[in-house]
Amino acid sequence: LQSRITSTLLHAFLDPARPLTTHYGAIVGLSTLGPQTVNQLVLPNTAAYAQLLQLDGVVAARGKEPAVMGALVGPDGAEAME
Repeated sequence: LQSRITSTLLHAFLDPARPLTTHYGAIVGLSTLGPQTVNQLVLPNTAAYAQLLQLDGVVAARGKEPAVMGALVGPDGAEAME
């Protein structure tokens, strides 16, 4: 069951057609599955995801990128779940 949930959340996180609120929920959901999940699935994709946020129109049209990046970076500026 956890592998199906993980797969669903990872696809939601990496799908550029999904709204940023979906990305945020996917990141938070993956982080609740533990540090190993974050280290293996979320962190390797953060560079590509950051580029997605910088695409023309995405940031201006959606305006939710600070909350999404906040889910990736902890309150002290460290990567989530290190």
